[in-house]
Amino acid sequence: MLSPEVNQRVVHEQHKDRLRKSKHNRRVAELEQQTASITVKERKVVHQLGNLMIRWGTKLQSL
Repeated sequence: MLSPEVNQRVVHEQHKDRLRKSKHNRRVAELEQQTASITVKERKVVHQLGNLMIRWGTKLQSL
């Protein structure tokens, strides 16, 4: 059986661990939300730009 003081320290550390985990989960959720916020229109623009760069690169290599 643990002494009350040791038991209190264990409970305190467990609480701190839960707080850290909660903070980490919030950060992960925020990052996921930021990366998911790119719109369909932005994706199309990025796709078209990528295709254009590939065509330019192909032309430059053929010179």
